[in-house]
Formats: sequence, structure tokens, C-alpha cells
Amino acid sequence: MKSKMDEEEIEEFWENVEKMDRVWGYFVDINGVLLRNMSELVSQELLEKIYPHYRMMVSDLPKRKDYELTEGTCFLVDCL
Repeated sequence: MKSKMDEEEIEEFWENVEKMDRVWGYFVDINGVLLRNMSELVSQELLEKIYPHYRMMVSDLPKRKDYELTEGTCFLVDCL
């Protein structure tokens, strides 16, 4: 039996979503700086580590939000 979330749990859920959005933004910003300033040193390493995660993300396409796909795709394109 499923239980419904109360108002406080819903608020906490959305606060956590906002925190994760900020973390993702920091991650993308930091990697963008690395790629701009040290691309020859980090680009291949990042692609080897990130591309498999991107493939998993798009393989689960129906469950993904538009912003997840947009941000993930933009990040991968930046890496390339």
C-alpha cells in the first residue's frame, strides 16, 4: 500500500531537488573551466568517465525530465 506524502515531505523533496540542481550546476561549471583551460589534459579522461553515464541516462529516456536531458547533452557536447 502506498502512503501519500504530507505537505512537509513534499516541501523537503523539492528542497532536495533544488540542492541537486545546484550541485549539477557546480559540476558542469567546474568541468567547463577544466575543459577551457586544460582541454588537452582532461578531455579524453572526462569522455571516458562521463560518456557511459550519458548513455545510461538516455537509455532510460521516458523517466527523464527535459532539463536533465538538455543539461546532460549540453555537457557532453562541451566535452566533445
